Amino acid sequence: MDSDTFWKLVEQSRAAAGDRVEGQAEALRSRLGDLRAEDVRGFHVHLVAASRLLYTWEHQNAAELAFGYLGDDGSTDFRTWIIAGGRASYERYLADPDFLAALLTPAFDEEEVGDAEVFGAVPAQVYEHKAGKELWETGVDLLEPDEAPSGVDAGDDEAVLRRRYPALAARFLAAR
Repeated sequence: MDSDTFWKLVEQSRAAAGDRVEGQAEALRSRLGDLRAEDVRGFHVHLVAASRLLYTWEHQNAAELAFGYLGDDGSTDFRTWIIAGGRASYERYLADPDFLAALLTPAFDEEEVGDAEVFGAVPAQVYEHKAGKELWETGVDLLEPDEAPSGVDAGDDEAVLRRRYPALAARFLAAR
């Protein structure tokens, strides 16, 4: 599976679910169910690769500025939520973590981030159903990394957070 096909499947599942991550998982399940096991594995590989590109302290600090401490599972769910939002928003957030402020519209439901866990699990479930073995047995990386994010952690340094994320800081640091 190539990158364009991966993103096309993400976009199709998103459109079918009316932009709700919870329903998007079922739409993705249906689309992946039509593919060969090796293509489902390829989707998972692209999902992990996209997630790993977001696994930096710059992106983690932006997410935690908006949501508070996320932990390992919450961080993985957050990155998956960004990916489930489609290629355009993913690429904007990848290039500029402060873009998160624009994604958190008044209509945003924080439960969507947690619902992304189900979306992220779909490729492994479909693969196991098709291949009769677990996806991790094929040597692919898991969605949740074992190492720390790359880059430099800003921690709670408000001066650094304000400089890195002016839009998020204006919204979330002002509330503190």
